[in-house]
Amino acid sequence: MTTRTQDGVTWTYTFDAENRLTQVTGNGVTTTMVYDGNGARIRRIVDDGQTVTTTLYIAGMEIESVDGTETQRTVYYGAGGAFRILGGEHEGLYYRHSDHLGSTSVLSDSAGLRGPVLPDPATGVKATSLPASRPTGVCAGIDSGWR
Repeated sequence: MTTRTQDGVTWTYTFDAENRLTQVTGNGVTTTMVYDGNGARIRRIVDDGQTVTTTLYIAGMEIESVDGTETQRTVYYGAGGAFRILGGEHEGLYYRHSDHLGSTSVLSDSAGLRGPVLPDPATGVKATSLPASRPTGVCAGIDSGWR
């Protein structure tokens, strides 16, 4: 078990014998991850005390349900970092833009505009801010409408 404090909130991280993150608690939210026999994450459960959001990870797709009702599906495409969200408030086609370490730092929609702030996969908590600059991979000479 590992703990850290950020902005006055203490986060506790629990790992299994294979060093996989199995639970994150903090700020009244408990997130639990379940893995299959091959070590792939198959389920994430986020419980904030009022609602339980469950995400199933199945063959390039995420199926999210809130209190047992499916709310959206996300389908990932192999090329170009594209993914499509079906249902929910963020429905549409999006692209991931990585930083120099390969982490997704920003999303853009199909028109090149900044995409939504989605919850962190580990904690289930939305980021509080986004970088103001263009993401890696967006050409500076093209006016994509990035604001």
